[in-house]
Amino acid sequence: MFKDIEKKYFWYISIRFFIVLTLPILGIFSRLRGMKVNLIPHFSILFLTLLFSFFLIILLKTKKFYTFYNYFQIIYDNLLIFGIVYFTGGSNNFFEILYFVNIIAASFFLFAKGSFLTATLSTFAYSFFVFGEYFGFIISPFRPLPQPQINLEELIIRVYIYTLSFFLVAAVSGFLSERLQARKVELFKYSAKLKDLLNHIPYSIILLDEYYKVTDFNKKSKELFEKIASNINMEEIDREVFEIVKNGERKNFIRDKKTFQVLVDKIFNENSGETFIMVFINDITDIVEYERRLRVKDKLETIGHLSASLAHEIRNPVSNIKESARILSSELKEEDKNHPMFNILLEEVERLNSLVDQFLEYAKVKKIEPELIDLKDFVSELTMCDEKFGKVKFENFEKGFVYAERSGLKQIFINLLDNSLDAITGVDDGYVKVVYEREKGFDVLRFIDNGKGIDEDLKSKMFQPFVTNKSKGTGLGLSIVYKIVKDEHSGEIDFKSEKGYTEFILKFRRNIE
Repeated sequence: MFKDIEKKYFWYISIRFFIVLTLPILGIFSRLRGMKVNLIPHFSILFLTLLFSFFLIILLKTKKFYTFYNYFQIIYDNLLIFGIVYFTGGSNNFFEILYFVNIIAASFFLFAKGSFLTATLSTFAYSFFVFGEYFGFIISPFRPLPQPQINLEELIIRVYIYTLSFFLVAAVSGFLSERLQARKVELFKYSAKLKDLLNHIPYSIILLDEYYKVTDFNKKSKELFEKIASNINMEEIDREVFEIVKNGERKNFIRDKKTFQVLVDKIFNENSGETFIMVFINDITDIVEYERRLRVKDKLETIGHLSASLAHEIRNPVSNIKESARILSSELKEEDKNHPMFNILLEEVERLNSLVDQFLEYAKVKKIEPELIDLKDFVSELTMCDEKFGKVKFENFEKGFVYAERSGLKQIFINLLDNSLDAITGVDDGYVKVVYEREKGFDVLRFIDNGKGIDEDLKSKMFQPFVTNKSKGTGLGLSIVYKIVKDEHSGEIDFKSEKGYTEFILKFRRNIE
């Protein structure tokens, strides 16, 4: 808004200066034609106008005193017109039209009030000049001779007509300026409401012209593209999105681990004959994740049916092998029973049984029944069941609650704490702790240890099945944790790890009833 006001003032100052510039130019032409013209007043008016213009520009840059600026400008312009008329031959010359120009200009800045004030000042200035000429106390040295004689009655009628014209112009220009200002205010309010509405839309909306330059954008667009600004080509802001917009296609792109969909619509305005482009960018990360879960669910259901049959087929021969080993061991001599091959055979059979159990757990698709779990009581039960968990430090669990399925939460604790306890084996002053925190909409559990950390080559596939850095691990523990948190509880899971520090962050959505 301030920029529009400044622009309007700069134009007016420039026009005033060029009008005044005609004074010395006319004087120079008159001198060239042999007339005795004193150029000092002409250049003095030009110099004073230039000085006044600089003063007004400085005042304008402060963005203050606009009212003072407007009234000061009206008074100065009336004096300026008086001087121009005086130094160009007095009344009845074409420069008297500047009074009307000044009234119209005043209506742009002070509306009806300004135009009527200027009309009043113009009436006093014009009347003073013409009556001064008539009675002889104002005589322009540049007045052409001879002058037609005019009586007082004709002079009064002339002043009356000019006064009537001044106020008529003031009324028309004031009325039009008031109407224009009202429309501008209405348009500004409508534009502000529209801008506010666009800023509250949860999509990024960008308007481009036919040359792909940004003409407008909402708040969400600024969050997505830091470089975005008006009059910048979309190619400079984001090359990938520019290519999608240029091709006019519906396409996805990934940014900061989030998936966004771009929709492009070209619109032709029949009234203006212009073409502009609307770009809609929507964050569809949740939709993509939901589709992924549906696909995983379908696969898991298929795997579940297959794995149940497969597990049955595997367990039968494994049980036979175990029983055969037991019978064979009973028939051997005492010194042969401790042969290491028997121990290896029994260990591997148990490992295979454990792998089948975990695979069945991973492949199982079940409908959970979550409940509000008191973490203090939950941890007490957990440490009573397994003494090794007594080494773990639990922080902020006194008043902590998690909305989850109890057996699933127990599986999470067992798998993550087993991993952490294994990681600190052989580490001096090793520790494992679980911290409870509350975030907006989430209950957060942080599993922290100062163990050896996770290898870099495993980080990118951390939650994939059968990925492990343990010599005897199955690689299904973290996959099961991920499935329980993400797929069954619609929570969030992440991790960060370096040598000497590993942290798993689990977020469970808070139950709001």
